[in-house]
Amino acid sequence: MVLLLLAVAVVVALAAVLYAARSAWRRSVRRELCDLLREGHPEVAIVSESQASLELKTPDGGSGTLYLGNLYAGLAAGPSDPEARREAIRSFLESALSQRAEASQPLRLDVHGDRLLPRLQPEGFLAQAGAEDTLLQVPSGISGLVTVFVLDSEQSVMYLTLSRLAELGIDTAALAERALANLRRKTPDSPVRDAVERGHVVMLKAGDSFDATRLLLVPEMLRDGEQLAAVIPDRETLGLLPVPPDGDWSGIRKLARAPASPYTLLDRPLRVTNAGFEIA
Repeated sequence: MVLLLLAVAVVVALAAVLYAARSAWRRSVRRELCDLLREGHPEVAIVSESQASLELKTPDGGSGTLYLGNLYAGLAAGPSDPEARREAIRSFLESALSQRAEASQPLRLDVHGDRLLPRLQPEGFLAQAGAEDTLLQVPSGISGLVTVFVLDSEQSVMYLTLSRLAELGIDTAALAERALANLRRKTPDSPVRDAVERGHVVMLKAGDSFDATRLLLVPEMLRDGEQLAAVIPDRETLGLLPVPPDGDWSGIRKLARAPASPYTLLDRPLRVTNAGFEIA
């Protein structure tokens, strides 16, 4: 138990240092992105900016959100020289603006079905925009969180509404099944087995913005009698740990209260079994 608490303390301290460095790096990325947008597309106005996204407005009165998670992930894994970084940011921008045009076209299940994914979000995270544009939400099984659905693209996601569901020609249950199947194909079970069988502290950060949502798949990866502790402080983090044998969750609760993030999800740990989730 002492070793587990020590491992958790090390992870918490390391997370704080990494978060501060990451925040500064992301600010520099956004500055360069905004400069390229103003330079190449002066007709597109930047309405507001956050660590997670840019709010944009076009001359025809259209507006939209440019989510930056994929840009950060791509740059972090790519070359570091300034020219290559600038070209990668430019490519992201052009691709994202092109994908905005796709959002104005009807969705088709045979064309877009493999890009449908679930995403965990806090309850009420998006205001509803009227009866025809009600955001699709279903219970997640986790207190305080709901499951929404997105059309994933290389540089951004589009949240699905009731009107978009009608375009796909399926009901919410079929959408949820398809979205989870798509996520399942992107999720190995090895992190779960490492945490259960070897007692490892596993921090999953695939960098595709669906790490926390992968928690929805953990119960089906557990066998009868198996259990894990889990933390999802933000959408880009899934932590899996052995359940404390002495019932002392204090160290894991610290891990769940990670430094503030624009993608904050849940600041409490969960006990996970093949029956579902319980706030610990």
